[in-house]
Amino acid sequence: MTLKADSGRFAADDDRWLSQVRSLHQDLSRETELVELRPPAKDGTKGGALPEVVLVITPVIIPEVARIIIAWLQRDRSRAVRVGFRADEVVVSGDHVDNVTMQVALEHGLAASSRRESEFADSDSGGSGPGEGDPAGD
Repeated sequence: MTLKADSGRFAADDDRWLSQVRSLHQDLSRETELVELRPPAKDGTKGGALPEVVLVITPVIIPEVARIIIAWLQRDRSRAVRVGFRADEVVVSGDHVDNVTMQVALEHGLAASSRRESEFADSDSGGSGPGEGDPAGD
């Protein structure tokens, strides 16, 4: 799952905003592994904007991840997060959010992503399982 924080109040490279996003990342990293996706540096900039992160999530930790994101969003109504699962993306803002909705969105995204991954694996292998005489089928 990818996660990118947005603000309607701060510039992406504002130190106050960067501190707030780091706080979110730290809270999430206590629950799951985070991998940073750093955008390429732009000419003439310091490169201060924080990266998008990938969270390694499982159904077991979804309630806690949802709780952390909701708590962070509710501290400032101008905040939003973009949560992505492969081709799908959901934008959740601080002014229209609750824990149940966030948890359901995360569960749905994870399930849809898993289905797409399974379909991709099936199409890659021709859609058939191990056959007779195939060592993997024994």
